Amino acid sequence: MATDDATELDARIDRCLDRTAAIVADRPRWVRRDGAGGGVERAEVVDDAGAVRLVVDERNPLDESAGGAPPLAVDGASLVVWSGSLAGPFPEHLETPTPLNWMPPGGRALADWLDRLDEDARARRWIRPHARHVLSDPPSVRAWWRRRAEAAGGTPPVGGLALDLAALLEPSMLGDADEHLRLHLRNLGDLASVVMLADVRIDADRCRAVPPGEGALGPSAWEAMRAGLADFVAPGVPVVVLLPGTGEA
Repeated sequence: MATDDATELDARIDRCLDRTAAIVADRPRWVRRDGAGGGVERAEVVDDAGAVRLVVDERNPLDESAGGAPPLAVDGASLVVWSGSLAGPFPEHLETPTPLNWMPPGGRALADWLDRLDEDARARRWIRPHARHVLSDPPSVRAWWRRRAEAAGGTPPVGGLALDLAALLEPSMLGDADEHLRLHLRNLGDLASVVMLADVRIDADRCRAVPPGEGALGPSAWEAMRAGLADFVAPGVPVVVLLPGTGEA
C-alpha cells in the first residue's frame, strides 16, 4: 500500500474510533476490519491485545445450494452467523426480501439447520439478526429465543446473540433512525452477547454497513446508540466497531 493510502487509512480508523468512543465508554472494545471490496465470507473480530474473539461468517446458513460448504475454522473463537434467508443463493440474494422468511417455512429452516448441529457447535454459534432474514426484528428474535429455550428446558438456543444494529435498519427507517435504534436496544439489549456498531449507506434498495462516520447516520442516531447501550445492555458486553478494510483506502 502506498504511503499516502496508508496515511489516509490510519486517519479513517482514527475517525471511526473517535466517533464511537463515547458509545463504547468503559466496555471492552473489539474491532472488525474487512478486506477490499466487501463481500467477504469470513472476517475476524479482535480485542485490544490482537486476540481473535469472534469469527464472522457472512454466508447464508439456509442456502441449500451451499449446503456442502465446509464450516469455517474458528480456532477456539465463537462463530457469528446470520439467522438466514430463503430468498436464494448466496451472495446475490443474501439481502433479497422474501415473505417466506417471516412465515413458517423460514422458522422451520432455521430450526432444522440448528438441529443438525451438535450441542458444542450450537454453543459456539452466535446468531445475528437482519431486517430481511428469518429473525428480522425484536419481536421475532424474542419469540424464537423463548420457544427454543423452553424446548431445551431453559438452555439458551445458541451461544449468544450478536446484536448488529446496522443490519436491523431499512432505508425507510433512516429518517427516524434514532427511534429505531433505541427500540432495538431496549427490546434486545438484555439478550445481547455483543453489540456490533457500523454506519449505513443506502445502496439501491438496501442499507449497507460502512465504518462509523462514513454513512448516513446523524448525531441523534449515534446518541441513541450511546444512551441505549448505557440503559439496556449489561456493562461487560463488548462492542465491535467496523473499521475500514486494509485494502480499500
